[in-house]
Amino acid sequence: MTYITESYYLFLTGEDDAVAALDDDYHSKARAQVDALGVAIQDLEKEVQDLEAKRSKQISAPSRLKALEEKKDAFTADVQKFEAVVKSWSTKIKEKEDALVEKEKELEAKVMNCQQTMAENEELLKQVETQVVNVRDVDRMAREMQAVEHDISKLENANAVLEEKGWELEAALVSKLEEIEGLAELCNQSLRKYEFPKEL
Repeated sequence: MTYITESYYLFLTGEDDAVAALDDDYHSKARAQVDALGVAIQDLEKEVQDLEAKRSKQISAPSRLKALEEKKDAFTADVQKFEAVVKSWSTKIKEKEDALVEKEKELEAKVMNCQQTMAENEELLKQVETQVVNVRDVDRMAREMQAVEHDISKLENANAVLEEKGWELEAALVSKLEEIEGLAELCNQSLRKYEFPKEL
């Protein structure tokens, strides 16, 4: 039985106290519902405010795409710096290679000069052997031979030093090239990570 039906029935039967009690109970439940609805409305209003605040924050904050673009720009700047370093090292390596070629040419010229000197000495010895010489000539030729042998020893030492430096330079160049190739591969891998989807 509904409130209206029950109240009307009690009114017809003359039970005024029961009607008043029923009215008080109904009004109490109605007030409780109104209070509950008020609390629910306040909660909804707070939730709306929170959502509005989140929405405003999202609107004011940079978008994910913009953040990725900024990261990409920063990474591109790093890549350009890296490329400049690689270019600088390539220039230095080229300079070292050119210097090594010049040293090899100098060494080759010195070896040829040494061979020519040895050939001339052999020819001189042959001439000496066919000539009658005195003690003074022998001493002079001995001193000249010692000087020649000293020059030959210096050239051989210089040749050994240049060969050793050449090997060290070649090893350093190979190491630097491998390092540059490794860095270039890391750079390419990082660039692939920051590639944007086509739909963006």
